Amino acid sequence: MRRIALTLLLVGCGARTPLGTSVSTQPETCQPKPPRCDHWVLGADHLIEPSRPTEGLSIYSAAVATDCGVLISWERAPWETTRLAPDGSRTDEPNHTTFSHQVGEKMWLAAHGSTIAAMQQGSGPQGSPCVFVPLDVHGANAGAVVQTSDVTGSCRDLAATDAGFSFLSATGRGELFNVDATGALLAQTALNVPSTRSVWDRAMLDDGSFILNSFSEDFLTDVYTTWLRHFDSKGAPLADEVVVDSKVAPVHVAQSGSGLLVVWQWSALEVVPTNRHGVETGQRVDIAMTGPPYGVSVVSLPNGDVMALSVELGGHDFNVTVHQLAPSGLPRGTSLTLPIHPEQSTLTPVVSPNGDLLIAYLENATHDLRVQSLTCVP
Repeated sequence: MRRIALTLLLVGCGARTPLGTSVSTQPETCQPKPPRCDHWVLGADHLIEPSRPTEGLSIYSAAVATDCGVLISWERAPWETTRLAPDGSRTDEPNHTTFSHQVGEKMWLAAHGSTIAAMQQGSGPQGSPCVFVPLDVHGANAGAVVQTSDVTGSCRDLAATDAGFSFLSATGRGELFNVDATGALLAQTALNVPSTRSVWDRAMLDDGSFILNSFSEDFLTDVYTTWLRHFDSKGAPLADEVVVDSKVAPVHVAQSGSGLLVVWQWSALEVVPTNRHGVETGQRVDIAMTGPPYGVSVVSLPNGDVMALSVELGGHDFNVTVHQLAPSGLPRGTSLTLPIHPEQSTLTPVVSPNGDLLIAYLENATHDLRVQSLTCVP
């Protein structure tokens, strides 16, 4: 089964700056938390950045919430970042160059209020380490680009903390790096993942703790085993690890109103409710799919539900079906198949300041970067 990295985020709101003008230093009126919504309907589909074949095809990479808007980044020679309107449409703000050249194939964004940063994956021990830069609320660089302490280049999953930011290194037995707002190292902590496993990702929880997701494959049977473990923000374990009986990898984790939902694709979209440590608390829920599975994305909603986006193959295109899940794992209402065909199975669902759900993707036919919105119905 194809392995797919996904980014899942929540956002705040912000003001616009006209193209070509300087960014105002006046404080903005921002809304740090989106309103509660209980239902979403299909909204508009917005063009964010057109493909320019003469400059190379864009690679969509990351989006993040700040107290002042939605930042989105993509790669086309340099990595670029801009800010979107709350409905997901393109504003008149300019593109900002985040990293002037491509070192790795992936970039992360993270924010804690108006403290924002970007990190680019490195190219390994024989190439370049990861690089880090603070950003302002418009997506412009707000400090120097620095190399991180992860010289292996395997950094991933940048997240905000009270002291700055943290990220994982997936090499060896897994490590957590805590850095300040400029990228300077504060602490480096071994997570002691057995060497027979691979670190997939982590799911951040509302108190700054996280669920580490690791797996291994039995090469004789092609069966995967997944383990989840709850750590605090500094990398100390909060509970014993839990085995997920999924048979496939990866699984995807999102916080719900009563704990977590663990989601994966097999013969159906499978959903398991757990407590905050990953221990099952209810029955597994199977949701029918319409085609072969290619990826799942999950995001926590302000009302305590979880939205799951299932990417499935239909003919020659990827189709995307959206399922709103209660904390029990049971679907609320009927699923919605979106009228989009993404080029990649990497999707980013984002809850906007007005409560809309925004889904960034590369359009298969044109390679344009677009955002499909789902409109909040209170």
